[in-house]
Amino acid sequence: MCPCARFAQGTSDLIEFGDLVGQPKARSPLVLQPEAAKQVLAIISAQASTEFGLIQQHYQTLDRAQDDRTRAWVLRVMAEELRHGYQMITLITGADWSPVMD
Repeated sequence: MCPCARFAQGTSDLIEFGDLVGQPKARSPLVLQPEAAKQVLAIISAQASTEFGLIQQHYQTLDRAQDDRTRAWVLRVMAEELRHGYQMITLITGADWSPVMD
């Protein structure tokens, strides 16, 4: 299995609920209002940091695991955190955020 980011296929191109229902979904930070793009970038950056930080925290859990089955579950969680982190990095590096970066 590739640890690369995957995006859902077959989802609607329109916003499905909320104040903007029926409008096209933003596929690039360049089509967002600058303040909204800044907020999205901040959220994605925080999420990426959290995912990679949790891997570091789980190393301690891995060291304390009582058996191989528990170690396997901890490793599975760590792998999922890594995958999520890569997805966030793909969102950051796969788009032009320069207009909203300070």
